[in-house]
Amino acid sequence: MAASNEDENSEKPDGANVLHCISCGDEYSNESAAQAPCGHLWCAGCLGRYFGRATVDEGMFPPQCCTQPILLTDVSKWLPAELVTEFEEKQIEFTTPKRLYCANKRCSAFILPDNIAIDRGSCKVCGRATCTICKAAGHKGICSRDPARRRTMALAKRENWQKCYGCKTVVELDSGCNHITCRCAYGPRTVSSVMLPELRELGDGSPYGVTTRPLLDMVGMMGMTTS
Repeated sequence: MAASNEDENSEKPDGANVLHCISCGDEYSNESAAQAPCGHLWCAGCLGRYFGRATVDEGMFPPQCCTQPILLTDVSKWLPAELVTEFEEKQIEFTTPKRLYCANKRCSAFILPDNIAIDRGSCKVCGRATCTICKAAGHKGICSRDPARRRTMALAKRENWQKCYGCKTVVELDSGCNHITCRCAYGPRTVSSVMLPELRELGDGSPYGVTTRPLLDMVGMMGMTTS
């Protein structure tokens, strides 16, 4: 009789190894469900739904239990492979400080930091470009909303510099007549200064080469002549 009772007890799950899923309350063993850092057990179904919601609701990211984050690396074997991939992508998006989204309204996909070069991001979904400064569709030239460009234009206004009517580069005339031959394809223009290259640093630390020093001696260096 004693032996029979012993066999019966051996078939029952060990109470010390049976826990309840913190979400649904069903019983699971440590080996058949994921354990959060706090010690609570999560069954595969509840864990998958939790991580799935975290990919669409940033307020639920990162998944936590008792205020402790549940790391994907610790529970990935209990999640579908597709969900693991989706969560990894969302993890990059949600942890990126200054995010860029595709300007194409039919797309609006998140642009990965690796797909951004200087001030232009390329969407891997639709293939279109987005300006990182104005967040509109990619465009040529310096963005009008670029803070450094605005400072350049403010200085040009104070110094009474003008723009080449063709290529729109800031120019200044130090002496002589009002005719300057810009090196751009538009040729001679009646302006009031020598060409100021916007993307060349001229010594004052400005990213657009803004300088208040005399510019007439730069004519030869910049490939321009005054008429």
